[in-house]
Amino acid sequence: MSASRPDGPLGGGFYHPPKPDTLPGKGKLLIASPALPDPNFDRSVVLLLEHGEEGTLGLILNRPSEVRLSTALPQWEHLAVEPSVVFVGGPVSPGAAICLGRYGDVDGSEEPRRKGESAGSEQPDLKIPKEFSNESDEGRYTFLEDDSFEDGFSDRGSEGRRGWRGLFGNLGVLDLSMDPIDLAPGLQGIRVYSGYAGWAPEQLDSEISAGAWFVVPALDEDIFFTNPGELWRSVLRRQKGNLRLLANYPEDLSSN
Repeated sequence: MSASRPDGPLGGGFYHPPKPDTLPGKGKLLIASPALPDPNFDRSVVLLLEHGEEGTLGLILNRPSEVRLSTALPQWEHLAVEPSVVFVGGPVSPGAAICLGRYGDVDGSEEPRRKGESAGSEQPDLKIPKEFSNESDEGRYTFLEDDSFEDGFSDRGSEGRRGWRGLFGNLGVLDLSMDPIDLAPGLQGIRVYSGYAGWAPEQLDSEISAGAWFVVPALDEDIFFTNPGELWRSVLRRQKGNLRLLANYPEDLSSN
């Protein structure tokens, strides 16, 4: 199940959201309107991994769970960016684990991009995921199937790295069925998500038109933000005009 489409203006007419000034696409962020009624997406920040004719796939970046990665996937815990927990990527297929990983720049260097630099060059398309049961030691997650990707995880991947499929810039999806020791060289950090957010073709565009979401560029530091509870406000504060003012929107209007 994806985000529900609001009926009429969000907030029953008392709130008129600003129009989004960018179109959804790979590498963009969806910022939930504070009046979005779906609790699955309350004040969520969603990174879009794919948006096209087959639909839309994304991961919620600011929903840490209470499950420690040391419990769920202990062999990957030492590579995780804090907080080292499994994040809730969305309401679709909550048993499917998706791992984002960031290497040094795609030209092979180990230096990260400068703070404030937006996600860059695109990589081959990520298809809407298929899943398969993986007999891991933990036995609690399924992993993305190889043909969820244009060329799979096989050989050396899109940038010459086996087990890593580039998405954009130096960010990609890691194959959790592999030994992390083989993927660790040059890896700057990972984050593991349980489930994902998905929309049918044209559904997200309808929700954006209804004012449920704002589309903004993603910055490098958004992906592995270390204080996820503040990410929604942080992204809004750097926007221009009325959109920036929403960062101070109260969680409970009755207390305002």
